[in-house]
Amino acid sequence: MVAMMQAAARTSDPAAAMARLMDHAKYSNMCYSSDGDPEALANDMTRFALRPVNLGPVGTIIPKFFSSGTVWNGNVAVGQTATRSSGQAARATLTYSFPDDGPTWGTTTSGFTPAPNALNAAITALFGASAQDRGRELCRQALASWRRSAGIDYTEVSDDQSNFSNSTLKSGTRGDIRIGGIPLGRTTTVLAYNSFPSSGGDMVINTSYMTGTTQLASFSNGYRYWRNVVAHEHGHGLGYQHVIPCSGTFLMEPQISTNYNMVTIDERRGAGRNYGDRLSGNNAAVRAVDIGNLTSPAFRSVRLLDLSTNGPTGTNSSNQDWFRFTVSSSQRVIISATPTGGSYLNDPQTSNCTNPASPTTINATDAGDLALRVYTSNGQTLLFESALNGVGVAETIDQTFDPGTYTIQVVDVLPGTSSSSTVQLYDLAALVPGFTSEPQAIAGINKRIAANTNCYFIGDVNSRATNPGGSISSYAWDLDANGTFENNSAQPNRTYPSNGVFPVTLRVTDNQGRIATDTINVTVFGATTSINSVTPANAALGVTVPVVILGANFMGVTNASQVDFGPGITVSGTPAVSLLGTRIDGLSITTSPSATPGSRDVTISNSDGLGSAGTGFAEFSIDPPLATPLCVGDIAYDNGVPLPPFGLDPGAANNGLTEGDYNLFFSSYFDALPWCDIADDSGFAPPRPGEANNGVTEADYNVFFSVYFNGCP
Repeated sequence: MVAMMQAAARTSDPAAAMARLMDHAKYSNMCYSSDGDPEALANDMTRFALRPVNLGPVGTIIPKFFSSGTVWNGNVAVGQTATRSSGQAARATLTYSFPDDGPTWGTTTSGFTPAPNALNAAITALFGASAQDRGRELCRQALASWRRSAGIDYTEVSDDQSNFSNSTLKSGTRGDIRIGGIPLGRTTTVLAYNSFPSSGGDMVINTSYMTGTTQLASFSNGYRYWRNVVAHEHGHGLGYQHVIPCSGTFLMEPQISTNYNMVTIDERRGAGRNYGDRLSGNNAAVRAVDIGNLTSPAFRSVRLLDLSTNGPTGTNSSNQDWFRFTVSSSQRVIISATPTGGSYLNDPQTSNCTNPASPTTINATDAGDLALRVYTSNGQTLLFESALNGVGVAETIDQTFDPGTYTIQVVDVLPGTSSSSTVQLYDLAALVPGFTSEPQAIAGINKRIAANTNCYFIGDVNSRATNPGGSISSYAWDLDANGTFENNSAQPNRTYPSNGVFPVTLRVTDNQGRIATDTINVTVFGATTSINSVTPANAALGVTVPVVILGANFMGVTNASQVDFGPGITVSGTPAVSLLGTRIDGLSITTSPSATPGSRDVTISNSDGLGSAGTGFAEFSIDPPLATPLCVGDIAYDNGVPLPPFGLDPGAANNGLTEGDYNLFFSSYFDALPWCDIADDSGFAPPRPGEANNGVTEADYNVFFSVYFNGCP
């Protein structure tokens, strides 16, 4: 790029050369630091004019929403194109991945030289060797800010460690979008750049800004700077262009600001255009979103924020949304659809932050004219309608509903003002007078983590209250899917010992005591199957006993045939594996009467898809057969001399007690002699003299102790 800049200075037509250079940069969406070195910023103004990737030659004006003509689909088979044309307000399912350090990362069309991926090393240098997932989770929360408002679902997958790619084909070995980083240096204010969906959608973070305590390394507001950079770059990866004015108001401005928390009003409207809102797909009564029972088991209100319609003629019926609610008793319900957005200045960036001199005023509240309707449960019979208030004004239905289920339709019936784009944001409310609504919980996005490494969660940067003036007062997490919220931190971490998919649930409570939950899946990989103990650790020949096995990575144990105690032992039953895969109940072992006594290795084969198996060495043993008694009373089968102090001569002391002491004790036990009643219970009646004690008589005791001290006759 430097050589090209020098060539531009020598050309006879510098303006044309600069235009070619700017067009050359069109495949490298970038975001810039507003607090970087002034000389670096001036250099970037000359070099890039702070432009992102453009959609055509320099000076081309981008249509409203400032998005490319291509956005993600993602819902396709491996090998098919995972993108589609924009403007359809259709839900997308995306996979994402973090490549290891090493693969060549970046593209020359950015104006920077590709280099080996170094994002993971930069994260561990900043957070520590045991906290790599903390930095990755900040990236995930940036993607989750799009999930909070847009019809986009994310699932993390493994990465095949291939080099940076512009492919738009669905891969079975890596994510649709990939996040990596290389050091671009601090002589540029470029913090990161990202390809559009039409060029693969992958992200390059400038790891040079991940040191110290500023820019990407700033911990202020929960690393908001970092999260805003990644959310901005992923905005390019979703198909969105830079916007102006550069006032620190919108996420997609070319210069990063911390005045906002990730996705803002303009990005929500753009997301509504291309992907729909977070409930996208509810465009018919049969696909209505169920907002629940408003009267049972408790009275409640519902507020759904930042929903959207896609214009009166929106494709795929995206001009309408449907919802369903139930009341179990006669109840007044106030239903409203309130347009939101307000007015703001907005235009696509075509050269730098000063064009045009007077940006367009967007009246987002007046983008459409909403109608509000309530139907019977099947959506066939219209019961109530509010469609008279006009553009930008809330529509309300205030009625007492008989017990039953009803459907709500919000539909854009007329275009809004000419200065506004098609998408109309609105808030839906179904209010039971006197009762508040639940907050919105966002636990993040589906993720994956290596077993036995710290897995981080963040619940407080995207969750929010929905009641006017409300706030979140507490957080709780069920991290092991046992139904108990065991961690009350907003940002906990834990390790997982077994491979598998673990549902993790965040519960948030607002200042009105209202509760909401959100569940993501954590996929754990890389665990090794191990056996720590077997209880009981031994058994006699010819018996059947239940066993409990403790260890790790048992999630894939579903059949008794996967557990092997060696020859002569049969395993039966159905394994009941604990939630974290560390314990197996439900199995029994049967020892053959002819099995060879001695210690056994226990092996478990795990059908977790990784072919892993583990062995507990000498964790179980079969007892040797009992010997034949040498005489009556030799219950130890040892002629009265198994171990000291057994087999003492008559009258010798056994731990200070002689045979005479034993005789006196048992005489007292059976005959209640008061002077030697060491139990102080008058002979522990019953039994009385001559009676059996658990089937053993006084005579039996006399025989046993005779053998105990004297051996067999």
